[in-house]
Amino acid sequence: MGEVFLRVKVGAEAVLFALDRVHEVLPMMRLKVSASSSRLRGVMNLRGALVPVFDVASADAPLDPSRFILVVPHADQLAALIVDDVIDLVEPERLLQPPGAGPGGQIALVEGEMLSVLDPQEFTL
Repeated sequence: MGEVFLRVKVGAEAVLFALDRVHEVLPMMRLKVSASSSRLRGVMNLRGALVPVFDVASADAPLDPSRFILVVPHADQLAALIVDDVIDLVEPERLLQPPGAGPGGQIALVEGEMLSVLDPQEFTL
């Protein structure tokens, strides 16, 4: 059995995250807002733990309630990534081409669409 992926939208682009690297998916929530101009959008309280929240799209994207938060492991702790939408799960049998090296990183072919495979450990947060 192969790897299962979570397909999400970031801006107009769909991307994949390996499901085993996503701790949980949450609806957008109120954040303690950061004054930083980086992709750090603030922190959230996740069952008593403060988790930094970063925006995958950009530091200027609106914190709209229709967006989602992916809680992921990063550097031996939890971090959260804001995405625009959660589309679906991609089972191994739906992959036309398993992830492999491509220009700029890992790519997979899913139902005729080339998608980047993002790894939270590779993000510079």
